[in-house]
Amino acid sequence: QDAQYQNYVNAGNALYDQGKYNDALGQYQNALNINPGDATLLSKVEETKKKIQAENDRKALFEKYLAVIKVADGLFKAADWTGAKAKYEEALTLVSTEKYPKDQIDLCNKEIEKARLNADAKVKYDAAVKEGDDFFKNAKYQDAINSYTKALGFIPTEKYPKDQIALCQIRIKELTDLDNKYLAALKKGDDAFKMRDWKTARTGYTDALGIKPNEKYP
Repeated sequence: QDAQYQNYVNAGNALYDQGKYNDALGQYQNALNINPGDATLLSKVEETKKKIQAENDRKALFEKYLAVIKVADGLFKAADWTGAKAKYEEALTLVSTEKYPKDQIDLCNKEIEKARLNADAKVKYDAAVKEGDDFFKNAKYQDAINSYTKALGFIPTEKYPKDQIALCQIRIKELTDLDNKYLAALKKGDDAFKMRDWKTARTGYTDALGIKPNEKYP
């Protein structure tokens, strides 16, 4: 029996050293069946039970960690960067040595900063577009172009400022053509006036007024 007892103890010790605590406990209990009063072995049994409990606690904690990571990943995929970051941080309180949540927190921080910059750009874009629209309503087309161009500097992909710039350029060309026609009619009137050709002068000035009826000179 002594030899069998020692065999159980030796087998238990070998399994214990390999971290196979449940198997080791089985061998120790076999030995205790032969020699129930062995104080050293009883102490080893208690120590092994503590190892088993600690291992079970670690497994339970890691399972909880994985559950939190699953929630965090779901929030990350949904682009809820703030919510995901909070969950990754919670996961780290459970298992602080894991690299994955730390990497994910870094990604969340980058996305949060990107969102903040995008929001800031949107505010500035809206202000520049409003400024451009105000200029456009007042027929200040070059100023409007400048404002719409500024808006595109904040959000280059927006279509509206581009369309407005094109429209402003059309209006500027129309006004330039109108000015040229007005000046040509005025010159015709002035030249005829100098030559005392009253009929032609009148025609020129009348044409000029037809182009710009609010002008006082003709």
